[in-house]
Amino acid sequence: HVGGAARGALNALLQLQAALIDGNPAIAAAAAEIDAIGTAADEEEGGGTKKRKRVQSASAAVSGMGLLGSPASKVWAAMEGMFSRFSAFRDVSCDRWHRKAQVQVGKAGGA
Repeated sequence: HVGGAARGALNALLQLQAALIDGNPAIAAAAAEIDAIGTAADEEEGGGTKKRKRVQSASAAVSGMGLLGSPASKVWAAMEGMFSRFSAFRDVSCDRWHRKAQVQVGKAGGA
């Protein structure tokens, strides 16, 4: 059971995370890249019909949720959705830093 105070805290955290996501264009670019890959795969399977999704800002998505009066399942679904938005950026960033570290180790070992 998610109480009123906990729901309010989760709502505030979601709004903060949404503002951070909207303030960093790299996060939106990473999410769009993942969506494009998923859309291309869907088109191959579904006969090539193109559907263009309108991308909503994270802040707009959170403000329209009304989590304070929602059931717990909707609150947790909103948290999962926001985590998914950020996870594409996290994965790309970690991969990029891993590759940089590998290059640096290779340079140090070959010197």
